[in-house]
This record gives sequence, structure tokens and C-alpha cells, in this order.
Amino acid sequence: MKTNFIQKLFFMLVVLFGLNFSNAQQTIWQGCATATYSVTNTAGSTYAWSVTPSAGTISGNTTNAIGIDWTGVATGTYTVSVTETNSNGCPGTPQDVLVTIIATPTAAATVTPPTCSVATATIEVTAPIGTGYQYSIDNGVTWQSSTTFANIAANTTYNVKVKSQTGCLTSATPVVVIPQPVGPTTSPITFN
Repeated sequence: MKTNFIQKLFFMLVVLFGLNFSNAQQTIWQGCATATYSVTNTAGSTYAWSVTPSAGTISGNTTNAIGIDWTGVATGTYTVSVTETNSNGCPGTPQDVLVTIIATPTAAATVTPPTCSVATATIEVTAPIGTGYQYSIDNGVTWQSSTTFANIAANTTYNVKVKSQTGCLTSATPVVVIPQPVGPTTSPITFN
């Protein structure tokens, strides 16, 4: 009985570790336009692409690289799949990527205001943050990979935007930097 249990356990472990649990994944903000997908091109091969459940508009089908327009697609998870068929007419193993469409996040930031002794402020973008994201505090005119903007002029409103690795943009979030506080003007000491 014990040997039978160990054999079954060993078999289950072999099956579990033999499976490929890693799927390529991509997250796209809702309303973002086109994303590009590709596999290595093999001379003489054709490629059949699909999206399950059906969504988006595929351009370039039968080639090794396509674009999918995700505009207007509902939030949810979709599978982009491609099957290569070689010049002998033999299909290969389908390759998949999971694409999750999420509601476009709102940019958020915190401000470390100027002080009596420091005339400038620091803006720290707090959301959304992620690998490959770019950040702007001038309404998307300039971008940087760091979430921190130091030495920012006081008494000004900045428009924070975030751009995802696929080029999706948040709407602008205004962030107000207050004026530098001014110390009191103490009258001279008088005496008799």
C-alpha cells in the first residue's frame, strides 16, 4: 500500500513538473490603440493568428508579425495565439500570450512641499508604477523613467501623466506645489 502511494505521488510530481506553467503575459490599459506581436520568421512558413475570446482587430495575419487594435475592447483576459505552418504544410505547436485589458489607471503623486529653508519641492509619482513605465509632470512634454522629480519650482501646478511600456497614457492629474513659506518679519528689538 505504501509503495503504491509513493509511486502515485512520484507520478503526480513528474506530471506537474513536466507541465509548462509559465505563459507570456501582457497588460494593456483599456482604450490603448495598437500592440504588435511577432515570432521569428521562417522562410516559406505561414502564420495563423487568433484572439480568444474574439476581440480586437488583427492586421497582418498570415505573416510572422501582426498588430492588434485593442481600442474599445472590454476589460478581461484574452489569449493571442499563433500557429506556424511550414513549407511542407506541417503545423507547429501554437504559441500563446495572455493579454489582460484593465481599466486605464489614474495617475497619482505626492508632493514634498518647499520649506522655510528649501525653496523647491519634490514630486513622487505613486501610481501607476511598473516596469517600463515613463513619467511626466509637464503634461507629457518630457518623460523620465524615475518616479521622482526633484528641485521643482514652488507656487506652480504640474500635470502628472504616466505612459505604459505599450505607449498607453493616463489622463493628466493636476498636482499643486504651494509657495515657499515665508518666515515672520520680526521688528527690531527696542530698549530704553
